[in-house]
Amino acid sequence: MSSFLQEAGSSNTPSVTTESVAASHTSAYNKSKKTSAIWAHTREPLEHEDQELFYYSYCKLDDKPHGAKTASSMTKHIRSMHKTVIIEKGLSKNQEVVRQQLKSIYSQAAATGDTEELDIKILEKSINQDALTEALVTLIVVHNLSFCVVEWPAFHTFC
Repeated sequence: MSSFLQEAGSSNTPSVTTESVAASHTSAYNKSKKTSAIWAHTREPLEHEDQELFYYSYCKLDDKPHGAKTASSMTKHIRSMHKTVIIEKGLSKNQEVVRQQLKSIYSQAAATGDTEELDIKILEKSINQDALTEALVTLIVVHNLSFCVVEWPAFHTFC
């Protein structure tokens, strides 16, 4: 039921939410409350580094580490230089309330067996039609399939 509502947590890609940002930095390092999820990707400055900056944790120490005072600067660095890192924003209180309401409504619909139409709409919205078409064309061309493949019942089931 809620599998499509649950967040995937089994990834090798670093992923941090606002709620997971810990206050483990020293008081000198944490001069003000840092609420952005980006700060979980930072480390304390080393002795030879500018003590006023936050440094990105994943930069190699051999290279010149990126330091920044603002979340926007750090976010730009991560998005341009470390594209595999995912910075997830936490849900606002309003979004969390709406999410709980949707879960409740879906649970009620599931209890009466009325979820088929909603499931189909969700599936339709989640399919990238252009990518699917391109994949099918590639499959037909690369494997030199007959054009009569579009007449196969199994193909109609797939589409």
